[in-house]
Amino acid sequence: MSEKCGQEVALSQLSHINSRISVYVTRLWQMPFAYLAIVCVSLTQFNSMKEDINIYIISAVLLAAGLTIMAMIRNHFNRVDLLITLAHSLESSVGLEESLEKQKLIPYYCLMSICCIAICVSTYFHYIGNSS
Repeated sequence: MSEKCGQEVALSQLSHINSRISVYVTRLWQMPFAYLAIVCVSLTQFNSMKEDINIYIISAVLLAAGLTIMAMIRNHFNRVDLLITLAHSLESSVGLEESLEKQKLIPYYCLMSICCIAICVSTYFHYIGNSS
């Protein structure tokens, strides 16, 4: 009876861990696009201002936002990695095969890098277009 109860608790915990993993992975993919949205809104706001704003100020603000989001991506990735490790230990204690694979951080950083490059290029061309 006690062993069956322990397995039910482990399966319940496993279900909870799987739902948390899916939430974190969804957020991992949303963060680079959130950064892109922040930049688009910022550039739109800077464009609508009548005063001439230095391109270095714009770049510094966008860089700070990008670094913050990169740190958040790393934090979420570490949480997913920990949860997958916990899920593996629970699955082995119940006698199930491991159903989750550890992820690699490279795709998230690549996506963020592509967003950063696109932002730098668009900021540069935006500045050139407004200065002439």
